[in-house]
Amino acid sequence: MKLISFIFFHFCCCSLLQATQATVRIGGITNPRTRIGKEQKVAIKLAIENFSTNDSDLLLNATDLNGTDTLQGSSIAQGLIQWGAKAIITTGTSQQILVSGTTASGAKTPIISLMPSSITGPFSFQISYSQGAFVRCIADFVKHHGWPKIITIFEDDALCLASTTNLLLREAVRDIRSNLEYHVVFQPQNSVSDLERIVEAELHKMKQYESTVYIVLHSSEDLARTLFKKAKELNMTSPRYVWVCGNDITDLLNSTLQPTFIASNMQGVVGIKSYINESVEYQIFLSKFQKMFASDYGNNNENLFNPGVYAVRAYDAVHAVSLASNESKTKNISLAEALYMVNFEGLSGPIVLKNSTLDNSEMKISHYQIFGIVGETYMNLGFWHDNAGFDPGMKDLSWLYGSIGNQNAMKPGGLRTLRVGIPAKPFWKNFVNVKNHLTINCSAEVDNSAVSGFCIDVFTEVLSFLKYNISYQYVAYTTEPNLTCNVTTYNDLANLVHFQEVDLVIGDVTIVSNRTKNVSFTQPFLTSELVMLLYTKSTDTRWLPIKPFSQPLWICIGCILFGYIFLVWLLERNDRRADPDFDGPIWKQFAASIWLLCNSVFLKIDEGVGSYHTKIILLSWFLLVQVLLSSFTASLSSILVNEKLYPNDDNMKVGYNSESFVHGYLQSTFDYKPENLVNVGTRDEYALAFENKTINAAYLELPYVRVFLYKKRNYVIHGESRTLGGFGFITSALTVPIGAITNPNTRIGKEQKVAIQLAVEKFSNHTLLAGVLDLNTTDPSPMYSYGMCCFNQKLA
Repeated sequence: MKLISFIFFHFCCCSLLQATQATVRIGGITNPRTRIGKEQKVAIKLAIENFSTNDSDLLLNATDLNGTDTLQGSSIAQGLIQWGAKAIITTGTSQQILVSGTTASGAKTPIISLMPSSITGPFSFQISYSQGAFVRCIADFVKHHGWPKIITIFEDDALCLASTTNLLLREAVRDIRSNLEYHVVFQPQNSVSDLERIVEAELHKMKQYESTVYIVLHSSEDLARTLFKKAKELNMTSPRYVWVCGNDITDLLNSTLQPTFIASNMQGVVGIKSYINESVEYQIFLSKFQKMFASDYGNNNENLFNPGVYAVRAYDAVHAVSLASNESKTKNISLAEALYMVNFEGLSGPIVLKNSTLDNSEMKISHYQIFGIVGETYMNLGFWHDNAGFDPGMKDLSWLYGSIGNQNAMKPGGLRTLRVGIPAKPFWKNFVNVKNHLTINCSAEVDNSAVSGFCIDVFTEVLSFLKYNISYQYVAYTTEPNLTCNVTTYNDLANLVHFQEVDLVIGDVTIVSNRTKNVSFTQPFLTSELVMLLYTKSTDTRWLPIKPFSQPLWICIGCILFGYIFLVWLLERNDRRADPDFDGPIWKQFAASIWLLCNSVFLKIDEGVGSYHTKIILLSWFLLVQVLLSSFTASLSSILVNEKLYPNDDNMKVGYNSESFVHGYLQSTFDYKPENLVNVGTRDEYALAFENKTINAAYLELPYVRVFLYKKRNYVIHGESRTLGGFGFITSALTVPIGAITNPNTRIGKEQKVAIQLAVEKFSNHTLLAGVLDLNTTDPSPMYSYGMCCFNQKLA
């Protein structure tokens, strides 16, 4: 009997112990086909062992992905949910993570993504490293070194996550008055057959650009090997070039990339990796990780067993689930609700899950280490923190290159001397004026001090706002008809940039659609409209008051007036309540009728009126008078304006400047016949042509008209104006060498806007340009379009 009682007591204790020790089933979707995937799987297994306690027993069911098939994520997630997983930790491609997250969210099972993805919802959590913080760190690094241009390289997927990072970086560097000159997109490696040929072709294309700063945003292991191998062969890893890499490549330095490969192909490469404090806890984790990784993959061509930052973050993900599990039991809430309350210091840094993402942006907790590769190891350059920037001891790249024996290396990111094209003999010298321009035949390099004018002053003033020096040389071109010269118009001047004979064109160049096909324009610094200029004349005003209406209309108005007088007289003459004047002779009765009609316009209609029908007649008369007065006033105003102008008919002669776009614009837009268009050689010839009646009108741009009217009188602007793109500087469609002046189809940063505005304000008092400037042109409405980011095309 005692034995039976003991057995029963022991059974009850065991049951109670099992009841208090809850088992938390965790599903894992891993990808051991890659080095990062192997590390993450080992880190998850190690975390399951470490965080299983008497209060919470963690049970793992890790399922490996087999390839990149998108539907695998959904089927594996469904299987784990049926197995009883309370939470799922997933990796893989962004598409696989997306479909697995959709499946888990449908079953109300929390899912945690270890890689950047687009999963959203109350049951979706992302614990990957903040791409926004990485972008800010790179932007600060570019600003720290004063690079005016950069080129980005990344391997994208169907969800365009790397393209999104690239767009964020484009905006970030624009805010610091830099420019993302070009970007290279590589397709996922499973869809590329000849990777070496594609990489080599892209590297050759990159060498054609001015920037020598290359930012690798995202790369697989195969792409990283091929990229640096080919760059070394093309001599693109010398100190004249700068390569900056993120976690994707820095993780490979201590794992799959052999020291000999690093020493041969990656000297001077700058790495930006998420900082991990190598505390005592981390050292314990490192020791266990190396043993477990060697046990699992040591015989699979793996001889380096150090974990990367992605493995450490996977370890922290299991830690977060463990803490959330305990919190959910303590407060009797769901695991998803408990995950939102997670807040602890993990091996990879502070972990705060909030709003379905790792809350790095709000709390500013991202911390990066910057280092440079020297030999088979790396040298620390400094640290960057999200709320403080670089630490005071941040070393410059010249120190890094000095460490590898290149103390006198060229400063990376420098620009060559730019060739700036200008019109040698412009129609309006107030904008560009070249000394001794009569001695120039077709084209010639001129001394920078010999060039002046409003456009030149704005250009040089904008350059003064840059933190780096730009060397440039003016090249003057004679834009006038000459059989021996190729440049005869401003369109030809613009084509010089397209054919790479010059890098920029500075001058009074109007932004029009046909010029933007091959070249780009900077933000317009001066508004421009196409207006008609007419010569005024004196007119005979003696019969002007009767001109608004034609003779038949005046006769008709008189007949109507007589009819109204007769009707009023007919209705009021026998009415007892009528005015006493209607009791007198007939002429007095007609005078009273006229008086009633006049009073109805200014006084009350019923004042002095006896008949109700008369009131209706007077009301209609009042409305008729109002209509006639409005028509008369409008016609008279039009006559007063138009009769001062020279007659405008279909056969009038119109003057234009042959150097500008106006000749073709008048034919295509206003349908002028070629025989009615007269070329005016110089600006002084306009007044003479008007006086001799060679032309009846002239089409000029508004800034030119203001300059013309400053000295001339008896000229007016007539008709509606046609808004143009404004005056801008011409740059190549492939490159914009001035970081402070941006393209008109993009947003401009605050510093850029201030630079342009201050430059224009400084010269707003030019003698002949008063009233022309419109500073609002430096703040265009946002017209940024992300477009189809998956296509491999450069963002112009």
